[in-house]
Amino acid sequence: MSYYDFEYFWSSQELCQSQPDLNPEESLLDTIISLFNQIYREFFPAKSIESDEQNQD
Repeated sequence: MSYYDFEYFWSSQELCQSQPDLNPEESLLDTIISLFNQIYREFFPAKSIESDEQNQD
């Protein structure tokens, strides 16, 4: 799974937050997912992941 697939996956998860009919547990889970997403982007900027993998070769 590439970074961009990962980003798309989490972005699609974030879209679920706009659904008004979620139960509290799902809303909490979406909050945790979006927090993880923010942290992930801070620690792993978009282009650094793939270039780091290439540089290790």
